[in-house]
Amino acid sequence: MANTLVVVLDATQIDKEARSQQKVKVGVRASSGKIRSQIVAITAEKLELKFAADARGADVAVGPADASDEDLFRLQTITRRVSSASWLKLTTLVLPPLVITPFYWLFWLRWCRDFVIHGRVLCPDGTPVPGAVVQAYDVDYLWWWSSRQAAGPAVVTDASGSFTIKFRWCCGWLPIWWWRLRHWALEPLLAARILPVLRLDERLPPIPKPDPVPDLRVFAGLLDSTLKTTGTTAGLVLPPPDRIDPTSLAKLRSLLLPKLPLVPELQRLRLWPWVSWTPWTDCTPDIIFRVTQDCGRGEKVIVAETVFDTRWNIPTVLDVTLHANEDACCGVITDEPEGDCAVITKACQTLITDIEQNTANTLVGLANLPAYVAADASALYARNVLNFLALSLDAKSGAFAVPRDDEIVKAVLICENGQVVPRG
Repeated sequence: MANTLVVVLDATQIDKEARSQQKVKVGVRASSGKIRSQIVAITAEKLELKFAADARGADVAVGPADASDEDLFRLQTITRRVSSASWLKLTTLVLPPLVITPFYWLFWLRWCRDFVIHGRVLCPDGTPVPGAVVQAYDVDYLWWWSSRQAAGPAVVTDASGSFTIKFRWCCGWLPIWWWRLRHWALEPLLAARILPVLRLDERLPPIPKPDPVPDLRVFAGLLDSTLKTTGTTAGLVLPPPDRIDPTSLAKLRSLLLPKLPLVPELQRLRLWPWVSWTPWTDCTPDIIFRVTQDCGRGEKVIVAETVFDTRWNIPTVLDVTLHANEDACCGVITDEPEGDCAVITKACQTLITDIEQNTANTLVGLANLPAYVAADASALYARNVLNFLALSLDAKSGAFAVPRDDEIVKAVLICENGQVVPRG
């Protein structure tokens, strides 16, 4: 016999006028990992949704409608664990209401946002770089490690070096899921800044050489003797790389800050532990760019931005100019076209640069188009007259002879031998 799980949503804390602002998604994940979901509008203070259920246990999550089924259980949503013992011998189980609070409601409204990046890639002399592949990355920095995640698809610059990247950015991850989904690597530029600072303070013990992946045990020497001998202090554990819990970083930071020198440069880079760090709640990406181009000699990296080029908390619409290195193949744009041409800047009072696909482009056309109409019309009329007269001339002798059986002649012949030609 099939089991039914009834999920009750309680929206009494959400103003009636605000309930139309968004829909919510309710997901039920069975013990097998299979997820069933429903998207529902909040049309009443309480709603009931029914799911085919697994009596062996399940997880329930409520979140914004635009979250994927998988992310519903990875992000900060309202969750409930349903154990197998909850069922007993029931075939229908009604859960206690899941209360949607104003905190979650407002958070879900800004959960995901659309971003657009407009830009140009230019050579050192200011000429455009056409046919280059542009990729934007969201970046995060932890001590001397960095993580990159593609922000939108890779795009190719047009003839004017222009490009547009569009992407959707979501926030509110559960810390452990955010950490697992990121790939980390050693950032040599950060290590080169941090190590000299630490060596200036003779009271600080030597720091181990940087590891290629985050390892919090690198801080053991900076902490007290209790930590060095037992591996713990005040309940803090420094785990191996594969067991890092990012929520423990706040406590570790509180222990490290009193022992580290104040470094304004590293604060400006928003580098942990000098700056608090919870990127899983960051709803605005921090962007750098990488640009490559193949001019027939193999792919070359022509723009490679670093931590020092990071654009922090970008707006939803960003305009950038990227400057390529000497490996770039440059294009040419002539601002003043030669000959009898005109540069078109508007179409029906709309700027050419405001028309889709014409950003930063120049349209070139004839300067006085009406003046060319008469000449073309005269040439067309002359050609028609010539072709008509050719019907009335003998191809061999050239003598004038009207072909009465020709369809065109029949249609236009009015008089013949002084008489009006009757119409049949």
